[in-house]
Amino acid sequence: MADAETEAEWAKMRRIAKEKGKAAKAYEKSKRDSVALSYLDPKPTKASGFSTNRETVMRAVEKFTNASVIFVILGVTLDVISRAGETVTTLGHLGAGGVIIAGIPQAISMICILIGIVSAITGIISSIYTKIKYKTKMNYTILVCIITLVIFGIFEFLKTKIW
Repeated sequence: MADAETEAEWAKMRRIAKEKGKAAKAYEKSKRDSVALSYLDPKPTKASGFSTNRETVMRAVEKFTNASVIFVILGVTLDVISRAGETVTTLGHLGAGGVIIAGIPQAISMICILIGIVSAITGIISSIYTKIKYKTKMNYTILVCIITLVIFGIFEFLKTKIW
C-alpha cells in the first residue's frame, strides 16, 4: 500500500513539474516586445541621474520623442494663431496692442518648434543608440521623430508658399 501511495505522489510531482515546464515555455513565448512601454507597463521606473536599466532608458526615449510631436504641433498651431493676429492687427490698425497680440503667440511658437525639432533629432539619435545597445525594436520612436520632422517640413513649405 505504501508503494502505491509513493508512486501516486511521484506521479503527481511529475505532473506538476511538467505543468511548470509548460507554463515556463508559454511565458517565454508570450513575452511581449518592449515597444511603447510607457503606455503598457504601470510599474514605476523612476531613476535619479543616469540609468542603465533597459526599461528606464526605453521609457525615457519614448517620452522624449512623444514630446517632440506635441511641441511641433503646438508650435504650428500657435504660429497659425499668430498669423491670424497679424491679419487682425493689419486690418484693424491696432498699432502696438496688435503687435503684442500677434507677437506673443509667434514667440512661443518659435520656441515650441525649436524644442520639438531638437528633441526629434535627439530622439532619432537616441532611438538608434538604444536599438543598437539593447537590441530592441525602436521603430515606433524613430517613426514618431520622422513624422515630427515631416510635419515641420510641410508647415515650413506651406508657410513659404502661402504666407
